[in-house]
Amino acid sequence: MEDPDFQKGDQKSIIGNIINQLRQGTELTKITLPTFVLEPRSMCERLSDFLSHQDLLFDMQHLQPQERFLRIVKYYLVGFHIRPQGVRKPFNPILGEFFRAQYRVNDCDAFWVCEQVSHHPPATAYFYSCPKQEIAIQGEIHPKAKFSGNSASTLMEGGFTISVGKHQYELTAPNIYARGILFGRMFMELGDTVTITGDGFTCEIEFKVRGMFTDKEDDKISAKIKQDGKTLHKITGSWSGQMYISSGNQEKVLFVDVNALPIHAKIVSPLQDQEEYESRNLWQHVASAIIKDNQYLATVEKTKIEDNQRRRCKLREALGVKWQWRFFETRGDRFVFKWQDQIPRDPEKATQFVKDRIFERPQQEMHQSFWMPPEDDGLQKAK
Repeated sequence: MEDPDFQKGDQKSIIGNIINQLRQGTELTKITLPTFVLEPRSMCERLSDFLSHQDLLFDMQHLQPQERFLRIVKYYLVGFHIRPQGVRKPFNPILGEFFRAQYRVNDCDAFWVCEQVSHHPPATAYFYSCPKQEIAIQGEIHPKAKFSGNSASTLMEGGFTISVGKHQYELTAPNIYARGILFGRMFMELGDTVTITGDGFTCEIEFKVRGMFTDKEDDKISAKIKQDGKTLHKITGSWSGQMYISSGNQEKVLFVDVNALPIHAKIVSPLQDQEEYESRNLWQHVASAIIKDNQYLATVEKTKIEDNQRRRCKLREALGVKWQWRFFETRGDRFVFKWQDQIPRDPEKATQFVKDRIFERPQQEMHQSFWMPPEDDGLQKAK
């Protein structure tokens, strides 16, 4: 998607911003972009967009394996079309930041929590549960920034698992590219190949990118669904519009039209009821300034958050305190929801249990407050 509102002056500012940071010896992964290219919300909230069509996962257990796998593929492909206009990047979450929400879909209660579990290098873990439908989604992303010529890319390492009853599906995410950051028209696109596996099937999806000297249509995908190496279905089209499926020599038919699907809104607590580490509360002044196009104020407020985060980190180091994750823990090399093994089998009890765990008040002192008084960094007490 191209950014029609992006001005050449903005482009020059990006160039100067990057060059200045490189001169200071900043690692590429730590380069910050000016506030005028920021979307007014955090990545922790942005990831919840993938739940906008969660009802596609409902009532799946009675389906045959191939039908169920096709539904998983459909759910995945419709998860990308909700996005900001033009070239906009969400806020980088601070360590311990989290976003949580509740959904009410087709008489089912569902819950989402996303937590920033590492700042350098960045890592974000997330969990979704709809107990009545026996659906759980658990995953993590480890974004890695890379600059190459006229492009900036975010490599979305990690993946996620969708569980539907006893059935599990493993999925990976496409990479994100910002083109034209030095010259030409700026636009963003998804690229590279992702995989979905489960029920004995594999789906490889290629997110097509524009050629250097060609003007391909935006948002095109090409996918093949295979079983035992044999191609059963092919899917083509636009992940921001219509996609079509064909089987063997049959004519292709409409697989899904993303613009015809209802979007299920998230239910989020009002700002006055949110904790200091909750995304909307934490970034509210930055977001407000960006919406009002006050880039100076947005930069000031963003700097306050970043400076306070550094002070918190120095204080923990001085005290010899290690940060503790609030909602997740590691098992092997993956992050999982802390209480996943304790969720009751009964749907009603499970619904209440998950809600209580996600929305309970923080138990540890380090999770209770983010902001430190500007005149006291706590280091003297630490000594």
